[in-house]
Order: sequence, then C-alpha cells, then structure tokens
Amino acid sequence: MPTALVVETNYLIASVIQRPLARQGYTVLIATSPAEADGLIADGGIDIALIDFRLQHREPGGVVGKLKQTKIPSIFCTAASPDEVAEKFPGVIVLAKPFSDAA
Repeated sequence: MPTALVVETNYLIASVIQRPLARQGYTVLIATSPAEADGLIADGGIDIALIDFRLQHREPGGVVGKLKQTKIPSIFCTAASPDEVAEKFPGVIVLAKPFSDAA
C-alpha cells in the first residue's frame, strides 16, 4: 500500500485531504509542523507528499528541500496562487484549495 504524507498546519484541513487519499488506497501520515514532517521523512517509506505552501519550508534545508533530497514527489496543496508557488518552486504541481475529492 502506498504512503502519502500530508504536511498541513491545520489538522482539520489535513483530515479533509486525508480522506480521498485513503479511499484511493493510501496510508496517510499527517504532519502539522516542519519538525513532524522531518521525522516522518527521515523514517522513510513515503511515496508522495502534499504540502501547504504557506508552511515554513522555504529555507534550503526545510521540508521541500528534504523531499527533493529523498526524491519524494510532492504536490503543493494551497490557497496561494499557482504563480506565487511557481515563483519559489518552478515546475511544481499545485492543487488549489478549496478542491474537490475528485481533484
């Protein structure tokens, strides 16, 4: 079973993101802070990550940097505009909030 990491400071929003992933057969891990995400990334076994863009991850050693180092594909799940995200992280996939389960 594949494992998805949801990195979102608001646990209620993370649980909304978790549901459609679980229905698709993912084991879902939730991190509500960069420190939690770092620990889960270090543990290994993550197949994909969905990250809140506004989370504190912009420093090179942050969550996004660690995901890149470990070659874990990621999607930004965010209310930020795709242009704002692309400015910091060119070429990333953006899933705009709010979103449907089908998205």
